[in-house]
Amino acid sequence: MDVIAPRSTAPFPAADVTDGATWDQWIQGLPPIELASSRILVVAPHPDDETFGCGGLIAASIRRGADVVVATVTDGGASHAGQADLPSRRRREQAAAVAALGCRREPWWLACPDG
Repeated sequence: MDVIAPRSTAPFPAADVTDGATWDQWIQGLPPIELASSRILVVAPHPDDETFGCGGLIAASIRRGADVVVATVTDGGASHAGQADLPSRRRREQAAAVAALGCRREPWWLACPDG
C-alpha cells in the first residue's frame, strides 16, 4: 500500500479563523495525490471524518477502479451528549455518504469507545 504525506511550501495558516482566500492559497501549494494501489483502506476516527477528510480522494480512486474500504474507529456518540440515537444515525449517514462517493462496501465499524 502506498502512503503519501502531502507537503506544501506555504506556511500553514496560524489564525483560528481563516478566510477562504488564505485556504485557497495554501491548498495551491499542495501536490496532487496519486495512489497506484487498487486497494485502499481509509481509517476514520469518527463517522464523517472519511468524507470530510478524504472524500475527494475516495471518489477519484473509485472512478479509476480502486476497491475502497472505510473503517471507522468509534461511533462518534460522545460528540453530542444526551442524544441516545446519535450512534445509529451517524452509521446510517456514513453508509449513505460513502455510497454516494461510490464505495461498494459498507463501512467497517471497529466499535472502540468514543471520547
